[in-house]
Amino acid sequence: MSKLSPHRQAPDLFGDLPGVGEVAARCAGPSRAVTSTASLRARAEAGGLAALNDAETLELLLSRSMPCGAAANAAALLGRFGCLRRVLAADFAALCKIVDAGVALDLQLIYDATRRLAASPRRSCWDARSCPRGQSL
Repeated sequence: MSKLSPHRQAPDLFGDLPGVGEVAARCAGPSRAVTSTASLRARAEAGGLAALNDAETLELLLSRSMPCGAAANAAALLGRFGCLRRVLAADFAALCKIVDAGVALDLQLIYDATRRLAASPRRSCWDARSCPRGQSL
C-alpha cells in the first residue's frame, strides 16, 4: 500500500481549458435583459412612451443605470413605493434599501430635473433672449 507524499502536488485538473462561462458564452444568444430592454425600446419608438406602463417605463429607465436586473428592481421599487411618481420622489436612503447608490442618484436626478422643469416659467431657456450669449436655439 503506497501513501502519497504530503509534498506531492496534485495534477492540475483544469489546466488551460476554458471555464464553463466561457464555453457557454460562445453558444448563448442575447440575455433576457437585453432582449427585454430592446423590446421595450422598440415599443416606445413605435407607439411613444405612453405605450409603456409604469413598470416598463421604470425598467427602461433602470436599464440605463444597471446592466442587468432592471426588471426585478423595477418590480421591487414599485412594490415598495406603489407607482412611478412615488419611486422618483422617494428619498435617497429609501431607494438605497432596494438599489445601489448610483442608481438611486440617477432616479433622484430624473425627479429633480422634472421638478425644475415644472417650476420654471414657460419662457425660461426656450426664449432666445434668455439663452447664454453665443448660443442659439
